[in-house]
Amino acid sequence: MSHFGINSRFLFFQIFNIFLFLGAPILTIIVLSLLRKRSLGHTAKAIWVLISFVPIMGPLAFWIVNPQDEVEKE
Repeated sequence: MSHFGINSRFLFFQIFNIFLFLGAPILTIIVLSLLRKRSLGHTAKAIWVLISFVPIMGPLAFWIVNPQDEVEKE
């Protein structure tokens, strides 16, 4: 499947790879900004920061788990 000397499957996978290459850092930045606004403990934030740097899977895990703010116990 070659049109004008361009292989269609190769082009599709290259575009997909570019989205992954650009999307992973963008998702990480979004998760880090959301994490900054949450009032979690220091240990929990540190663990989520480390998890968020796993490409694609870290930010997805953050949104699936959706850690809630810690409630102060009286």
